[in-house]
Amino acid sequence: MAKKRRKLQNAVLFHHPDAVDTSCPRLMGRHAAGEGFLKVFVRHSGVNGFHGLGFEQSHFDDFQSRIGALDDQNRPCHWVGLGDMAGAGPSTLMLPDPSLAPFAWRRRGTGNRGYSLCGLNHTIASEKIMDGFGDLMTARWAAEQLKRDFGKPFFLAVGIRLPHVPLYAPKRFFARHPEAGVRLPAVRADDLKDLPPAGLAITRYMYGTPLNHKSVIESGNWKNAVAAYLACTEFVDHCVGVMLKSLDESAHAKNTIIVLWSDHG
Repeated sequence: MAKKRRKLQNAVLFHHPDAVDTSCPRLMGRHAAGEGFLKVFVRHSGVNGFHGLGFEQSHFDDFQSRIGALDDQNRPCHWVGLGDMAGAGPSTLMLPDPSLAPFAWRRRGTGNRGYSLCGLNHTIASEKIMDGFGDLMTARWAAEQLKRDFGKPFFLAVGIRLPHVPLYAPKRFFARHPEAGVRLPAVRADDLKDLPPAGLAITRYMYGTPLNHKSVIESGNWKNAVAAYLACTEFVDHCVGVMLKSLDESAHAKNTIIVLWSDHG
C-alpha cells in the first residue's frame, strides 16, 4: 500500500539582501548557502505563494525581486511584519543564521507555541558549538588579548550583553536554576513612582511588547523569566571568570586595574 503523501507546509522566510547576495565583493560561504536555499525553495517547495519577513520595506522589495527572477509560475509574495508572525498563516519562521534568541524571545508573547523557528543554513550545530557564540566568544577573545606583551600601558574594553533580554545561555547554567526553586522578587505597587520622564516613556513603550512585566505574569512566565535571568547572570560571571583567569596567569596580573559595572544597576 502506497504511503499517503504529506501535505506541503509553507514557511515565512526571514530575508536580508546581504544573506543571499553572491555578487558582493567579499563572497563568503553563507552568501552561496543563502542564495542556494532560496533557489531550491522557490523551485521545489510546491507552495502557492511566498512569505517574507524583514526589518524594512526595502528588504521585502529585494525579496520580491529575487523570487520573481526565480519563479516561472508568478506566484504572489506576501510581506510579514516583525510583530505579525503569529497570524501570518505559515506556522514556521526560517532564519538563515545562528541568532535565534531574539526571535524566540519575541515569540514568547504567543506562549511559545504560536509558530516554530527553523534555521537551515548556519543554525544546525551542537550545544558545544553554540557555546562559542555571543558573550563567551567575546570573553575568550579578551582572554587571548591579555596574553600579549603590549610593551606599554594598555586599555581593554569588553562589553557583555547578558543578562539583557533575550535571556539565553548554555543549557548547563539553566540546569543550576530550576524554575521550581525560584523565589519571586517583591514588586511594589508604586514601583514606577520615582522614574524620570524618560524612564516612564520607555516603560509605556514596553506595554505594547511581550517584554513587559504584566505580559510575563499573564502568560505564566514569571518564574521562567526569573530562572532565565539567574542562569544568564551566572553565565556572565563565568565569562568574567574566563577573562580574570587569563589576567591572573599573565604578566599583567599585578599592575592592571579592573573596573566592572552594569548599565542597569
